[in-house]
Amino acid sequence: MRNNIEISIIILTKNAESNIHKTISIVLSQEINQKLEVIVIDSGSTDRTVEIIKKFPGVTLVQKRPDEFQHGKTRNIGAKMARGRYLVFLNGDAIPKDKKWLGSLLNNFERDEKVVGIYSRHIPKENCHIYMALEISSGMRPIKETKNFSYLSGNDLQRHMLNLIRFSTVSCAIKKEIWKQMPFVEDLPVAEDQQWSKRVLAAGYTIVYEPSSVVIHSHNYTRRQMFKYYYDNSIAFNTILGKKKSSFNFLWRLLFFPIRSFLETSSILKYGRENGYSVHQIFSEMIIAISSRFSALLGEIYGNK
Repeated sequence: MRNNIEISIIILTKNAESNIHKTISIVLSQEINQKLEVIVIDSGSTDRTVEIIKKFPGVTLVQKRPDEFQHGKTRNIGAKMARGRYLVFLNGDAIPKDKKWLGSLLNNFERDEKVVGIYSRHIPKENCHIYMALEISSGMRPIKETKNFSYLSGNDLQRHMLNLIRFSTVSCAIKKEIWKQMPFVEDLPVAEDQQWSKRVLAAGYTIVYEPSSVVIHSHNYTRRQMFKYYYDNSIAFNTILGKKKSSFNFLWRLLFFPIRSFLETSSILKYGRENGYSVHQIFSEMIIAISSRFSALLGEIYGNK
């Protein structure tokens, strides 16, 4: 039978019962003309996530043990199953903002054949800690970016490398034919998306950041989770960039930490006042920001060894 599926949406989940019904419902209500399939890969949920997923007819559910999960490997499993020309990856805890989320991503493929990957803008959830909400807002602005290596070389390319290779499989679309040539690596703890982005950009292709495609996504990590996340990131980016950060870099950041904390808590105070937070809430958010940032910095330092 002829395969007429154009789009394969691959959703990765674990313990996402609080929003997975809304996520899948909005995915299935997208305003597009192409036929799509939805594949959900669950990595050992212990809540009602699997039960909720099974209520959606036509959605393919794949269940894996928690110890089988790996960011690149699990996404490659979904991509191998996919029948569409376009692979759309979405985290189970990311909620598309509206019915134009998918079309806004895919339209970029029609405009330029060199475009092989597009990623969405993230906006924070309502309960997001202030310091993280401010970081997400400043890092994912409502300004479209088209990124390739064609106009930079040498030191200029290295200087802008981190911004150029920024890419997020939390919500993105890539061409399956390109994925076949360059699947996600499976030997990095995190940042498989940035490593993939660097490879395709080096091959002469283009990546697009599409701010009109929006997902609601954020995390309120504990200090331990922040340490682990930045520890893994440090290891991953040292591999991706082919070098470690200097000890002087971390020494400078440790010395500068009190000043950065003061500036950030000032921003939190301003945000809290503008959004009706109580004095107690603002103070709590300041403490959370300082302790989380310090845990993240320690994670980076230990991961850099």
